[in-house]
Amino acid sequence: MFRRPRQTTADNLSLRLSKMLQPIPVIPWSALAMWYLGVPVGVGAPMIVVQDADYPIAQSRLAKAGFTRSVPNRNPHPAIIASHPSPQQMLTQINAGYHRVDRSCAVFDYPNDDPKDKDMQLYLYLFPNSLAHVFDGWRWQEAPRHETGATVAAAAQRYESYGNLHYALERALVESVVRAAVEEESATGFSAWGEDLRCCVAMMNGWVFGGGQ
Repeated sequence: MFRRPRQTTADNLSLRLSKMLQPIPVIPWSALAMWYLGVPVGVGAPMIVVQDADYPIAQSRLAKAGFTRSVPNRNPHPAIIASHPSPQQMLTQINAGYHRVDRSCAVFDYPNDDPKDKDMQLYLYLFPNSLAHVFDGWRWQEAPRHETGATVAAAAQRYESYGNLHYALERALVESVVRAAVEEESATGFSAWGEDLRCCVAMMNGWVFGGGQ
């Protein structure tokens, strides 16, 4: 299996979410972002990032669009729970691995009348940039739209934009996930969320920078 080429158009789900939040700048993260870069990832709960100042209003706009706040259900298969000597302790330990991220992001269920993407996804995760760090280094708010200098040129090498929807390119995305993983490990030691982030880094290093096949 070879790496796919980088996408040349925005994915439908990210584009629809960005239109709901317009004009708030939105950056897809994790699987959505990796897919855009050509990494062969499976379907996963989509994650989008907004700047911290936009985080409260982004939650409100999603709620007005019919999204409802939720709590991720990470329970294993009922047969596994039934066979475990202490199922409640097992569930507590599973969720403990995501304690910090659960406190720091907003999770939503899809609207009842959401289009076909609802059947493919479990939840929508909304992150503030202080957790994901994917807006770090992006300075479009400091650059007038007509500016063509070094600030805009540098941003163009790290992001591709479709209106208020911005995809982090290879280095910007890897840097954001690495920083998030380092902060998670510093704050909690080993955690399931930290392990998820490290897996993302490994995949991107192998496929994006290593020309994985």
